[in-house]
Amino acid sequence: MRKIWNHNTQRAGERDTWFAKHKPGPAVQICEDIAYNYNLMFSPYMLDEYFFPLVAEVIRPLKAAGIKVIFHSDEDITSKAFILGAS
Repeated sequence: MRKIWNHNTQRAGERDTWFAKHKPGPAVQICEDIAYNYNLMFSPYMLDEYFFPLVAEVIRPLKAAGIKVIFHSDEDITSKAFILGAS
């Protein structure tokens, strides 16, 4: 997963740098599936330690340019373990 996330981070970083420079709108939606119908695909630990820091890195240029970011993921991201931050 780290290889895929690293690849996607590079591509998203290029996209978001372009958006920050050209400001085509007030908001950008980023999408990543991190859940199934009834549970997360990854442990909360993996998301907290690896995935969300990559998201923060990618959206940094957008935030600096004053562009709002909407995070979208299909399915149920309200797993009790996720909400409580448990592993």
